[in-house]
Amino acid sequence: MVAPNGAQSIKDLYANGYKLGIISNLVTSREIPDWLERDDLGKYFGAVLLSCVEGIRKPDPAISLKACEILGVKPERCVYIGDNLNRDVEGTRIAGFGMFILYTTPEKLAKEKITDENRPDAIIYDFNELKELFPKAPEVAWDKIRRI
Repeated sequence: MVAPNGAQSIKDLYANGYKLGIISNLVTSREIPDWLERDDLGKYFGAVLLSCVEGIRKPDPAISLKACEILGVKPERCVYIGDNLNRDVEGTRIAGFGMFILYTTPEKLAKEKITDENRPDAIIYDFNELKELFPKAPEVAWDKIRRI
């Protein structure tokens, strides 16, 4: 379930003082919790919100705001990492998140239609990049951000 280098990135971000959450539109209530348990990653996440449980689906900003409330973090201090330009960007922007990072591949990115409405603040091709972008809470290595 987790992307390549994702598990280590989760551990690195957590160790660097960042609060982590998951917001998922999957239609099953077991896939994410089972994955977190199987990979022993649940302890790193202070909020795990599943649309099928919450009754709120992305891009509705209410689910993003609920994650902020649970984590005790203002939306403008949050970074959302997602793989869907339309669904993930829209909701987090309306919720007032400080940054949206698109996780993709160069091949997928070449097929995307980037507009002012869905333009990500940054792009990563590998979760390993997150350690460099977010070295220690609340620092951001702005000089290492890949933009389009």
